[in-house]
Amino acid sequence: MVDFLARAAITGGLLLIEIKTPATKLLGGEYRDVRPLSPELSGTIAQIAHYRQNLMRNFTALSEESNVTLTLGEPRCLIIAGKASTELNSDALKNNFELLRERVSGVTIITFDELFARVRSAIGLIEGP
Repeated sequence: MVDFLARAAITGGLLLIEIKTPATKLLGGEYRDVRPLSPELSGTIAQIAHYRQNLMRNFTALSEESNVTLTLGEPRCLIIAGKASTELNSDALKNNFELLRERVSGVTIITFDELFARVRSAIGLIEGP
């Protein structure tokens, strides 16, 4: 089962969230001068895509049971895993990871340190100088 199912307050759009650990490997072993996504991360992508498919199949029953408005649209998927500052310690590895994660349609992959940086930035904008 997916870790979290979130709903956008304004639109009712759904977001599936799968959380792994900061120790989750992002990239696998080298293959012809590149590195594929790690088996664990690839498995997580397959897992959350499966959850999204099941959600879409069962949306009518789910929305009838819910006391809030839900909008199906195309549910987004978010995976939080790994730590870029630990594993992506060269420009080549950063580039490799960025290239691969941007090619996964409908799934956003963010590392724990990237998530924390975004939260700190948002708090800074709210608090001001």
